[in-house]
Amino acid sequence: MEKKKSIESTKAPTDVEEDVTSTLIEAQNQEIADLKDLARTLLASAQMMHEQQTRQSSLREAIEDVKADVKAAARAMLTPAAKVVNTNTNERDCCGDQPCGCVSKECCCFEIVLAKVRAAKPQIEPPDMGDIPMPPTINALEVQLYVTAGDPEAGFVFPGLASTLDLRANGFPGGPGPWVGIERVINRVFVKKGTALTTQVNVQVREHDEGVERPAAFKDEIGEASGTITLDCCMAKIYPPTPIDVYLDHGGEGGGMVQLAFYARRVCC
Repeated sequence: MEKKKSIESTKAPTDVEEDVTSTLIEAQNQEIADLKDLARTLLASAQMMHEQQTRQSSLREAIEDVKADVKAAARAMLTPAAKVVNTNTNERDCCGDQPCGCVSKECCCFEIVLAKVRAAKPQIEPPDMGDIPMPPTINALEVQLYVTAGDPEAGFVFPGLASTLDLRANGFPGGPGPWVGIERVINRVFVKKGTALTTQVNVQVREHDEGVERPAAFKDEIGEASGTITLDCCMAKIYPPTPIDVYLDHGGEGGGMVQLAFYARRVCC
């Protein structure tokens, strides 16, 4: 009996040690679990702080941008408006990529002027008795002029669509008659400084049958011709006037010749 009690008394401490060890292991496991939870919490907090700092930085940058825009708007309101430069694309582009006009220092401007006109040879049109009694076959020229120049081409009709200009040749069979002054601008041309520009002047002349000519001859006489003039910014005036001879060799059979003269003058653009 005593031997049995002795064996039981020796086993009891071992069980106690096992219980204590089990308890310590559970405590350590719990502590490790708590540390892991704490680490996850700290990591999440750190991420939240980083995101918050990023948002705050973006907000500060946005605020600075708004302040800069406000300052720029304030400066713009206090700054006088810039002078508007005329860049009309209808003007001749004679200065490279820049339009030539009033503000260009690289160009000069010329006006092409129709100076005068005269009858160089008379018509000989038997159906027209005209207003020259002797000889009755030499007639006055009742003309309309259409004159153009430049690029783009522009010009005018003289004296008008519903009127004519009487031109008379002298003598028989008729030499050049007196000049009739016109002095009217045909077109304005822009020239790049340091260069020369050759401009063409085109003329169409219509001799309009009137009175007894219309039912008897039926056809107006028409002629056309052209001349050129070279423009240079170093010259203030291209003078004396350049002549153009226009033979009335189309339409009717009355013939005749008209002579025009033109020149160019440099003007302020």
